[in-house]
Amino acid sequence: MPLTTRHRKYAESGGFRTPTGKIELYSETFLSAGHSPLPSFEEPGISPRSRPDLAERFPLVLTCAKSLWFCESQHRNIASVRSKAREPQVEIHPDAARARGITVGDWVRISTPNGSVREHEPN
Repeated sequence: MPLTTRHRKYAESGGFRTPTGKIELYSETFLSAGHSPLPSFEEPGISPRSRPDLAERFPLVLTCAKSLWFCESQHRNIASVRSKAREPQVEIHPDAARARGITVGDWVRISTPNGSVREHEPN
């Protein structure tokens, strides 16, 4: 399906779909609903800080970003889409990779207290 990229589309409609029409970092809507009006950070449940007992065995924090080629886990059986992202990928900071002897294209096992998966560092 052909899509048209529209830059600054918020300007065409008079702003964002918020009460002020602006990006709201302090949200009166959240405040009136009994929530914090400001965004905040919450430490992951399993991380070196929240679970120091696991820090030596699991020193990194695992986060997840979805591939733009797929809709969650759907459409992996469509050959033309699958050809765009054949293998699962892991992204790791170069310093963290170097410390673990991981180079571009290497397959690695990602382990957490809940299980593990095998992925590779993209080319």
